[in-house]
Amino acid sequence: DEEGVPVSSREDERKLFRDEFSDQLAGTLCTFEQLVSDDRYSQEEQPIILPDPATVKTSDIPNMYDIAQVFANRKKGKGCGEGLLVSDLFKRFPKQMSQVFYPVMFKSYARLHPPLQWRGGMIQEIFKGKGDPGIPSQYRDVLLADDDGKGMFSVIRKAVFPLAGSFVNSTQYGSGFSGGECAIAHLAVQLFIDYARYTRTSSSLLFVDLMQAFASMVRKVCICDPTGDEQWIAAMRAAGLPEDEIRNIFDTISKVPEWVTPMQGGSGLCDNYSFCVAASVYRNSWFSTEGLCNVVKTNRGSGAGTPLADIIFALTMSRVLVVLREHLEAGGFAATLGSGRHNSIPIHDISYHDDLVIPCVAPTDQLVDRTAAVASITFEVFIYFGFRLNFTKGKTEAIAFFAGKGSTAASKQLYRDGQVANVITGGTIDAVSYTHLRAHET
Repeated sequence: DEEGVPVSSREDERKLFRDEFSDQLAGTLCTFEQLVSDDRYSQEEQPIILPDPATVKTSDIPNMYDIAQVFANRKKGKGCGEGLLVSDLFKRFPKQMSQVFYPVMFKSYARLHPPLQWRGGMIQEIFKGKGDPGIPSQYRDVLLADDDGKGMFSVIRKAVFPLAGSFVNSTQYGSGFSGGECAIAHLAVQLFIDYARYTRTSSSLLFVDLMQAFASMVRKVCICDPTGDEQWIAAMRAAGLPEDEIRNIFDTISKVPEWVTPMQGGSGLCDNYSFCVAASVYRNSWFSTEGLCNVVKTNRGSGAGTPLADIIFALTMSRVLVVLREHLEAGGFAATLGSGRHNSIPIHDISYHDDLVIPCVAPTDQLVDRTAAVASITFEVFIYFGFRLNFTKGKTEAIAFFAGKGSTAASKQLYRDGQVANVITGGTIDAVSYTHLRAHET
């Protein structure tokens, strides 16, 4: 528990995990009866995102064949949600199950209000593979939702994906965006290293690690979700931001309909009916815990383990990265390789889901200070959007490559400093360690 005392029963263990994930997801404990009552009341309110009726088409609502096709593609042997209908059933009888659930899905689309049972599930912990397995914070959450609901979310994901691709940055390779995968992100990083070494350019790579990235995502950044504001504002206050700046950030980020303008043309996300349905999935979301009564109503997070989680998170990250690039450029820290006005190549951040790498280029004697300044700006921008950077050992760190005149002196100075540079993080000082490039080339 919080005092370091081992729990003595299975029930106490489950309560520890429930409390841990409740804090991450800004949740409140309630009975399912209370949740049903809240959901019925919310039906009288306007949907989270209301599309323009003139843009709605009959083809926006999936037909029975679409549902059957999704059910037929379900994988066998997967864990079921609270509905206890296993994926094998949908895989074996896709046509019959689509006939059963199509009326519910049609009503969910027509009313922009999916069933409450589909907006949550049983939460399970997965050990991160490092740290003490006896500490709840060393686990990440995954939601075991009903397969019938995930079937509808898969249809939504397929409809939203092409349009969402016009919003994400060209160097975001998660979720299949930008035609890439994790290996493409690795190649992009390696290309930067190779080019910098070939041209003898002093440069560094800042590896950014986010704490509970999917769970701590503020939904207001991507969708007009009115919940979860208190924890977000509290995080900015804890970072030392003044009240007027907090209010300005809150008002700016809350204007989601004005933000959803594609970077590459086309209609906005608010005009995409499937995205409007996706936004309604996050109203009155919840999770249950095995062996415990009651549920936790959640106000943050993208719902890790559901088909929509990576899409919503990628859209959120794209907005964060756009603001980060603006701040870096305004501070004069945008990285370029090459020389001359016509030969310089702008180098942007590279990301795969919540893993982010920021290249830095600077004269040899200024490289460490510039990398630390970039880390400070990155910390500040992510705080704006409710994310926290992890500065513990092996997390947010950087590698440096010194080249040219003064490289030996810079390397010795960094060694004398303990391979540590100070980063300003809202009034406190954290450390970013720098490891030699050869340890990371593979």
